[in-house]
Amino acid sequence: MKFFNPNDKQESTFDKCMAEYRNLVFGNISERVNQLNERAPNFKPIDFEREQSVQVGVGECAFINADTEERLILGSVGAGTCFILAIVDPNNNSAWLAHVDVLVSMPQLKEMLTKVFTKINPNSAVAHIVGGNDSSIVQGIAICNELEKNGVTISSALLRSKMEMDQLSLAIDPKTGTIYAPEANNLKARNDLWRNLSNRMTKSNEVGSIGLTEISPLPIESTSKHYSAPPI
Repeated sequence: MKFFNPNDKQESTFDKCMAEYRNLVFGNISERVNQLNERAPNFKPIDFEREQSVQVGVGECAFINADTEERLILGSVGAGTCFILAIVDPNNNSAWLAHVDVLVSMPQLKEMLTKVFTKINPNSAVAHIVGGNDSSIVQGIAICNELEKNGVTISSALLRSKMEMDQLSLAIDPKTGTIYAPEANNLKARNDLWRNLSNRMTKSNEVGSIGLTEISPLPIESTSKHYSAPPI
């Protein structure tokens, strides 16, 4: 994410979204972070090829129902302020992964989760989440609380409540539920990632907070495909 400045509408959007999330978090934040982080992720070594993956960018999400023999991994990198969230139901070979940035409000996230839960049974699903820092940790807690409220089990969490120099990543195999911490070069390259992020920033300056962009799990070539992708 970029640094905010007083003349940038993104700053007010950030403050508004975080205030909204903060109002949904009760009790001691540090204790809740520690409680969630007790479920430390068990990342496995990378055992898939780049071409077997779909790279989800900042502000994007993707759903896969892996009902074929072809292996397909959902993954995202670069979670600093942001959170990467994966919800998986390996019993049904289904997974949803999102890179949730600070421009996504709680109502927008709830709306998206409602759609996800038409594809994935929340009562049999598990979630994995990584990311955050001191300015956004309430967002991560609120996301976890909302998942548990809907019956989703938080299987693993790596939440940060202070600024770190490195950024986090997450990938999921919908068939097995296996999770990974990939580097950018482990995921299939997408030439449109930075262009889409720039478009997202521009749009946020015009309309304020914006929801997640759904992308197709099929090979992605252009921005137009992102915005015309069918609902999950």
